[in-house]
Amino acid sequence: MTWDGVRDRLARLAKRRDARSVSGASAHGFRLAPRLSERDVEAVEGQFGASLPEPYRSFLVEVGAGGAGPGYGLLGFGRSGRR
Repeated sequence: MTWDGVRDRLARLAKRRDARSVSGASAHGFRLAPRLSERDVEAVEGQFGASLPEPYRSFLVEVGAGGAGPGYGLLGFGRSGRR
């Protein structure tokens, strides 16, 4: 799976005059959380004791770890000391 251009397409959507009429846009603002490194993904997998599906894993590394998405956006992984 390729995620080429996702960030660019979101940036273009955010500039549209009618962007705020999209459900949840006022909450996520078409912004994505920063991408995760391979090391970050491995840490998440270790924390939860499970391997992430490859399409989701590549999304986290190539696109972002949360933010813009359906409804009020994709929830990201928190960066706290808690599990």
